[in-house]
Amino acid sequence: MKLNEARSVVEDSVLHVGSDTYSPEKRDRAIKYACKRFIRETNCSVQLADFPISSGDTLVDISNKPGLSDFIRDQFLWAHLSTDQEELRLVPYRSLIRRQNNQGTTGTPTHISWADEKQAYFYPGANKAYTVRMERRRPLVTWESGTDNPGAVTLNIPEEWIEDVLWTGAKFALIGGAPGHPDSNVAGQRFDLLIAEAKAHFTAGDAGMADRISNPTLRLTSAEPTRKTSRRRRG
Repeated sequence: MKLNEARSVVEDSVLHVGSDTYSPEKRDRAIKYACKRFIRETNCSVQLADFPISSGDTLVDISNKPGLSDFIRDQFLWAHLSTDQEELRLVPYRSLIRRQNNQGTTGTPTHISWADEKQAYFYPGANKAYTVRMERRRPLVTWESGTDNPGAVTLNIPEEWIEDVLWTGAKFALIGGAPGHPDSNVAGQRFDLLIAEAKAHFTAGDAGMADRISNPTLRLTSAEPTRKTSRRRRG
């Protein structure tokens, strides 16, 4: 969905409000809040990326790899070597540093950790060149709030989910700060339920993936069910 259409949906979602009550900037900030949270908590937008590591590599800046300039570690889901389908084990950085200092070995990497927001640490150090395949959570497309060219921005939320995200999450972001607004709590609760439904949908068949989704925020009391639609599972 294009941003101009998303702005119109958000405007329509708020009852008894004139079209000039919320500026494009305010609507865009609400859209960003809802979409970022939906992506973070459901993994609805992911990317598989292959990148090389060289012989002797232990510390690798992932953001220097092609197509990954916007990478930060919170986006990381899993990785394995192209020659081995076994998932690299994610462990604390200090434990790998200690093990590398004590043993100083090279070989086929079996473990990965994060030295900072962008740099991955592989253990043991690579004994030859390898290709790493990594899946990451793709961040929300960026734009300046209130842009005069919203038709040039395409939101990277699956089309079958985006309207629900806007009608619940963006709506809640707009009216959540309005004391006594009759739709505020219901919109927030419906957004929580939508996230729970989407999380189950996008992690179906992927054992353990649901536990790797960061920052779950579920407040499920006194909520009405979300609007049900027919949705296709990812093949």
